[in-house]
Amino acid sequence: MARADGAFAFGKSGHTWSSGSAYNYATAEEASKLAMTRCRSRKEAPDACKIIATIPTANGRCFAIAIQQDDNGYGWNTAATVAEA
Repeated sequence: MARADGAFAFGKSGHTWSSGSAYNYATAEEASKLAMTRCRSRKEAPDACKIIATIPTANGRCFAIAIQQDDNGYGWNTAATVAEA
């Protein structure tokens, strides 16, 4: 069975945030590297970027993130469906 991994990088500083994602990579490390590169390339909060999730997309997992608009909070989850995530 072919393996395809994904990763999501996120950084929030005050009311601004940056993000980057990558999917369908052979390893989580490859996906993480590209997700970080994409997150850091955004000018909003590049220094705050970190990998917050790696997702084995071969398992059909969905990823969702919620960002608190007026504060510095966020949350994320993976699940079998978008609605569950």
